[in-house]
Amino acid sequence: MKPLSFFFTKEFREEFEYRRKIFHLFLGFFTLIIINYELINLDSLKLILISFLVIGITLSILSRKYNIPIVSTLLNKFERKKYLKKFPGKGALFYLAGVLYSITFFSKEIALASITILVLGDTFANIIGRYYGKTRLHISKTKLLEGTVAGIIIATIGAMHFVSFSEALFGSMFAMVIEAVELEYFQFDDNFSVPVAAGIAISIFRMF
Repeated sequence: MKPLSFFFTKEFREEFEYRRKIFHLFLGFFTLIIINYELINLDSLKLILISFLVIGITLSILSRKYNIPIVSTLLNKFERKKYLKKFPGKGALFYLAGVLYSITFFSKEIALASITILVLGDTFANIIGRYYGKTRLHISKTKLLEGTVAGIIIATIGAMHFVSFSEALFGSMFAMVIEAVELEYFQFDDNFSVPVAAGIAISIFRMF
């Protein structure tokens, strides 16, 4: 188990997962600010996201065979090695798809809560589980109870800024469980499954 002081060391800052999660947080908060304050009209934002997806998918396909300046550098810095040849940019593309789905099919406040659950829940579940986790979840060989609980708590606190406590808690719990299940059995991508699961859970909870 790492001491808390480890998170302030150069060693931690240079770790690959640290770089990925910091980028994840930055991109997530940037997205939340744009949506919350409507810095870009939502209809325009949808078109921008669709354009980014098309461009991203094209670059992903080309990156499998060609070394594209800047794109290849970013992939080497942030993409997991197992996806560099198989599906470069997978996480970013599914993140864009998850945000697009959320703002298209959920109300604004539910979309914001769902993206918050992804940004905070996924990030802190990974970090806490990686360095402090000891107890394996029965539904997953890779997910740890300590990380999942931390992710639920922090995601709930964040999502409460947009929906009620009960909705935030229910959405966070459902999304974190779905994350563990899909990682174990479906190998999809939590950047899409987490916000979609959270949004659906909150919507259903609100109905009843």
